[in-house]
Amino acid sequence: MSTNWAEFQWDPVEDAVAYRIYRDERLLDTIAADEDGEFANSGEAEMQRYWDTASYIDCNFTRFLSCETQAPTPGESYEYTIRSVDADGLESAPSAVLPVTFEENRYADVDIIRSDMEIVFEDEFNDVGLDPSRWNTRLPWGPDTSINGELQYFVDTINEPDFGYSPFAFTGNALQIRGVETPDELLEAANGQPFLAGAITTRDSFNMTYGYVEARIRPASGSGKLTSFFLFHQWAALNAPEIDIIEFLGENTEFAYQTYHYRSEVDGTTFHSSPTMYAHQPGVDFDEDFHIFSVLWEPNLMVWFIDGQEVQRVSGPAVARQRSYITAYLVMGSNWTPRPDPADPDFSSPMEIDWIRAWQRPENIATD
Repeated sequence: MSTNWAEFQWDPVEDAVAYRIYRDERLLDTIAADEDGEFANSGEAEMQRYWDTASYIDCNFTRFLSCETQAPTPGESYEYTIRSVDADGLESAPSAVLPVTFEENRYADVDIIRSDMEIVFEDEFNDVGLDPSRWNTRLPWGPDTSINGELQYFVDTINEPDFGYSPFAFTGNALQIRGVETPDELLEAANGQPFLAGAITTRDSFNMTYGYVEARIRPASGSGKLTSFFLFHQWAALNAPEIDIIEFLGENTEFAYQTYHYRSEVDGTTFHSSPTMYAHQPGVDFDEDFHIFSVLWEPNLMVWFIDGQEVQRVSGPAVARQRSYITAYLVMGSNWTPRPDPADPDFSSPMEIDWIRAWQRPENIATD
């Protein structure tokens, strides 16, 4: 649950062919199985996910334009009921009432949050190279697997130092991750991917459950580039969470995105994504300077910040509760972004990281 959306689930009803969602006794939506499995748009695919998992998001503004007029109001309370529909079109009695009070921005103070925490990870990137005792440049699925339609090959410089190109450079006080067009002589080694870029992860050196994580980042400019900094589950267990602290699209410079992904613990396979939350600061281009992007992760609560100011919060039992590690990388083209154009004046603009830090409360610090 967040300020303007909430996800809830119910027990599936045998022989139901549809479910009707009511908010304050007014019909909000109807969900049913897609008969042919062909989805004309992401909204249809999302409705199928609702059906498969007996769940619903009010209101998923990432998928449905109707949210512009029927979205919940931050801080307001509503009552939800579900009614199943059988093959004859008969509607069941309503479910028990689910009362929901939506979150609202509480302007949490980062200094107060950290005051009873201990720093458990820190890298200022002041050296001339990545510290292999802290960082790996290989994602868990390996450099030869491309996800989300991404067009880059992540060069694993720590494990393949002689690859022929390094996306990492050091300015003396920051790490730069730069994407380039793949040279012809490296295309085969890059599995034919048209671009090269880099990723760093603490998967083999540091992970945490609950705490506060932040990075001072200048996102990469240029259409088609995705600057990403997130926490990712150490093992594919429980609800296998991913907490996106910042995703920045180089062609959409006034917006910084935050998203939460997790796997259903009902069927163990279906992945859920929150509506794509964002912070919009008109007149502020996030790629023109460094900004501090951070998240507070507590039991049943996540709060996102930009430059110390709360921008989003999510609460509820689906909040991550398993160990996760830090990852940062630069994507060059994907299902979410256009293909970068080497002729773009901003094509060579790097993602820059000044520092990454993590804090935890003493009782949450792992001893193994």
